[in-house]
Amino acid sequence: MQQQHVPVPVGPNRERQHRMTAAICSIILQGLGQLYNRQWIKGICLLLLEGAGLAYLLPRLSQAVWGIWTLGKIHSVLSK
Repeated sequence: MQQQHVPVPVGPNRERQHRMTAAICSIILQGLGQLYNRQWIKGICLLLLEGAGLAYLLPRLSQAVWGIWTLGKIHSVLSK
């Protein structure tokens, strides 16, 4: 005799809490919400994509901040 899986109904509060936890995980790090929801491939792909984006952007962050900081000063130096 085989056991049958009987789905247990989840109340609206429990489902809402589950969604909120997944959303907070995704806010912290892209892909964590998918991993929390057991969407393994999608979660790993999003984590890799965010890792590649951070690896590209973080080394260039100081130059970007410098460019914003000196935005008006470069023009005045070139015009003299």
